[in-house]
Amino acid sequence: MITNSPLIHFEFARNRYFFEQALDQLISIRKQFIGANRTTKSGIIVFPGAGLKSRGWEAEKFALLIKKLEQNTNEIIYLAGGKAEIPLCNYIMEQSQSASVVNISGKTNLNELIELVANSAMIICNDSSAVHIAAAVDTPFVCIVGGGHFDRFVPYPEDIVKNGSFIYEKMDCYYCNWNCVFKVQSDESFPCIAGIDIEQVWQATQKYLPVG
Repeated sequence: MITNSPLIHFEFARNRYFFEQALDQLISIRKQFIGANRTTKSGIIVFPGAGLKSRGWEAEKFALLIKKLEQNTNEIIYLAGGKAEIPLCNYIMEQSQSASVVNISGKTNLNELIELVANSAMIICNDSSAVHIAAAVDTPFVCIVGGGHFDRFVPYPEDIVKNGSFIYEKMDCYYCNWNCVFKVQSDESFPCIAGIDIEQVWQATQKYLPVG
């Protein structure tokens, strides 16, 4: 009954526009927010999960990135995710062989995870719920993005989020709704994600990296 504007692509903005039309009034909320308790800003949380393995950055790259983090900061590095990500996080722990990494995958409920993100120095993640939590509690983040839902959920418009970086390697086949035109095995990352190298993510990470 309400036709959405073809000029609005970002999902939050689309929902706001819908309710403005339905209520016949402007809505001043510019972004999502969560009123979390903030006591510290320490620790780096890495969320390697992405729902489907093909939509996530390779585990080996996360392990190498963690080694770089360990060499350049004294912050504790946490590996996080739900119960489904426990095997993935265990594998990254084995690959990184880092004494500075604490594996908390499967050990937090949603409220606890929000508090952890709100009180961390930064997070590194795929396109998943983690980046939206970070944006809602104003925690710096680096998010690795593929092309399936590009511009719909991520990247965030620059006027909404200013302390986060979205890393992507744009291809002609972007906006595919994850119906990849390439033949990809279930244990492989989609080419638009596999094409993102460690140096790209590391360069973005250094902007928010606590030193000392």
